[in-house]
Amino acid sequence: LDAMNIHGLRYIQASGGEPPGRQRDVKVEDIRVLADEVLDGVKAMVAHFDDENTPYAAARRSAFSYDYDDYAHLARVAEWVQALGAGAPGGERS
Repeated sequence: LDAMNIHGLRYIQASGGEPPGRQRDVKVEDIRVLADEVLDGVKAMVAHFDDENTPYAAARRSAFSYDYDDYAHLARVAEWVQALGAGAPGGERS
């Protein structure tokens, strides 16, 4: 696609519930500045996790309980807990 000017930003949430979605315009002085800041943040995060000494957490927000957690499912946390015989990944073996 050819470069185009962006005239606005909008968050769109599609929930499938009631209401089925909503949208909200983002108020920003300069979209280019915002885009540059976001890109810099993404680059910093990639660099952080590109460091082999950076650990990847097996459980997000471990202080909270979720009925179902896609992240924990993909991380196979339940299998680790069962294999360790403990209440959380990294716990003591029983």
